[in-house]
Amino acid sequence: MAKDGKRGLYEVHRAILAVLQVNTNGIDMHGIMKAVGPPHSLNPQFNRRVRELYPHYIIDRRQVDGKTCYFYIGPRPEGSWDYDNISKTDRARILHRDKSRCQMCGRTATEDGVKLHVDHKIPREWGGPTKDDRNLWTLCSDCNEGKKNYFKTFDDTLMRRLFSIQSVHECQ
Repeated sequence: MAKDGKRGLYEVHRAILAVLQVNTNGIDMHGIMKAVGPPHSLNPQFNRRVRELYPHYIIDRRQVDGKTCYFYIGPRPEGSWDYDNISKTDRARILHRDKSRCQMCGRTATEDGVKLHVDHKIPREWGGPTKDDRNLWTLCSDCNEGKKNYFKTFDDTLMRRLFSIQSVHECQ
């Protein structure tokens, strides 16, 4: 697995990126996996490899005929992404703080069998920081996906501008 020093991306990332760039009308995950092919497409973490491109490239996701399709938009401008990952220690601390309960619906992994995520309240794309616990919360998979779909209806440029304003009096 050769690593690209400039962007910190591996061969699989470059292969996925090439597929996205030629499919200007969008392509679903199954199509990406088929185009990239083995051995990369056989990796159980293949979906994660696609998400690892987000800090470096703008990749839009939209529903097309009931499928989630990916659209390559272009390189992400420098400084427009919080590159910090939520560490395992931070994840454990936030889960403990939130009593391992989804902060939107109240479900838990032990009582309701849901998968819990530590998520950004304000998305990184809009300037939400990773290293500020006030911007992190516990969500179940359903609520996390619902939040992402809901936020898709907002204008990214406007939201980035609004969240960059420090004074609440200027956000009118």
